[in-house]
Amino acid sequence: MTDELGQPDLQMLIRQCGGFHRITPELWRAWDCANAEYQERRRRIRPPADEFLEQLPKPEPTPFEACATCGREAHFGYRDAASGELVWFCAEHRLAQWWADARR
Repeated sequence: MTDELGQPDLQMLIRQCGGFHRITPELWRAWDCANAEYQERRRRIRPPADEFLEQLPKPEPTPFEACATCGREAHFGYRDAASGELVWFCAEHRLAQWWADARR
């Protein structure tokens, strides 16, 4: 009922019993106990704080996109139909505003 790492394997239990509906209450209790013991063991194993931080991926700095019209910080991106790339605009020059003004 446990895999090679000692982790309870529900799929293995289902295969051994011939289906989910055939698992007896005794087997469920045994699986629940094995799972609770595994989870307790897993929670106690923690790397030291500095090792944990070293294992985290270092994100690349991401600069803000610039407005295609004025060069200010952009928040609205629109996909260019021809190239498929995003073209960015600030709140003043966003295309939705341009289309809204054109309909007046």
